[in-house]
Amino acid sequence: MSEVAEGNRDWASSPLIEMADYFNGAAFKPKDWGLDGLPIIRIEQMNKPESDTDKYSGPLSPSNVINTGDLIFSWSATLKVLIWKHGPGALNQHLYKVVPKHGVEKLLLLHLLDFNMEKLAAQSQGSTMRHVTRKELSRFKVAFPKQIPIQQKIARILQTVDRAMEKTEAMIEKYQQIKAGLLHDLFTRGLWTQEELDRGDHQGTPAATAKPGQLRPIRQDAPHLYQQTPIGWIPKAWEAIPIKKLYKNPIRDFGSFSSTNLITFLQEGVPFIKSEMIKEEEVDWSNVSFVSKAVHRLLSKSHVNDGQILFSKIGSALGKAVLYCGERGECNSNAAVAKIELNESLVRPQLVEIFLNSKFARKQFEVMIISLLPRINLGDIDKLIVPVPQVHEQDIICERYQSLKLRLRGEIAFLAKLRKQKFGLMHDLLTGKVPVTPDPEEASAS
Repeated sequence: MSEVAEGNRDWASSPLIEMADYFNGAAFKPKDWGLDGLPIIRIEQMNKPESDTDKYSGPLSPSNVINTGDLIFSWSATLKVLIWKHGPGALNQHLYKVVPKHGVEKLLLLHLLDFNMEKLAAQSQGSTMRHVTRKELSRFKVAFPKQIPIQQKIARILQTVDRAMEKTEAMIEKYQQIKAGLLHDLFTRGLWTQEELDRGDHQGTPAATAKPGQLRPIRQDAPHLYQQTPIGWIPKAWEAIPIKKLYKNPIRDFGSFSSTNLITFLQEGVPFIKSEMIKEEEVDWSNVSFVSKAVHRLLSKSHVNDGQILFSKIGSALGKAVLYCGERGECNSNAAVAKIELNESLVRPQLVEIFLNSKFARKQFEVMIISLLPRINLGDIDKLIVPVPQVHEQDIICERYQSLKLRLRGEIAFLAKLRKQKFGLMHDLLTGKVPVTPDPEEASAS
């Protein structure tokens, strides 16, 4: 209980277990699954409500039936709480249906559970799996305002941020779908070039789309524009080239440098990029380690420079690639990362970065990865075949893709800002640090 709320007579304190009834979902077995009946709501449906699910048509306790407006709490492994908005369903085990008791607003309880989730999970002892059982709920006390109008107003303020977050998440989902579609089109159809139009290649295709920078027609509508290659059908104006022929310098990794075990990682200095830091088209700097400048000079073969593509050969980031643009100056990396330097007169590095992260490259790598410990060797990367348009078309493809990626990143950054804002509001409002007074009409109605 917060110090602010502790001295406030308008606030009460209660274990979470006493603020609501928590009904665990049913333990459905495979023999219970069917094609008709209520959809079985698992944690997957909490994360993706429209995802496919099994159905159950047998008898069910009312406490295991959920409807729009019910409060659901996933209490094992993935901890999450939300208001269900997608119609009737059958609640699966490891999910609570939470029914607030008299004097407790449902939306306030939603935010109290959300705000205290990590602390609740930390109380669980003797298990490697995060979970929140009735035991944790019975010994975890929270402070809350006694007056329903104040509870309602706090919930309404926080719901405003939630709605903004939901809209932003919807925009992110939309941009991700557009990005996937654009990526497919750019690497299977590409864009008309002026040279093709001058040559008359567009004859017999819709005139409205035959403009420089527009997508070429699909192969079924204009088969004369395409050619069969070892990696499938690509525009005739392109080449399918082994990546090895596009190198500026031979590909290499950063060496095992046996002295690594003698390196002391620091809190500041020269950044050291580990393979797990390589995400799709970006480096995750949130947990970066550093080496001293003296060690940096010693590890000259492991230097990372502007314009190089870093490719993770093993581990959790297997197959991910990022074009390093020098945002942290000169860095170091290790043997789990390959360094690709390209001849920019033949191919733009960003095009190859985009391609390496695409399903088109992944399909080629899947054939190469046959060991029990999945990894991609330098020789495997050499064998990769890249579809290469003319440089001018490459530039337009990269520009179009980059524009969409920046919009997507902007929405992701805005969502992070909203989450931070919400956490600050929850801290202020759910601890009583910032007093809340009900609106006059709510106060008079109470």
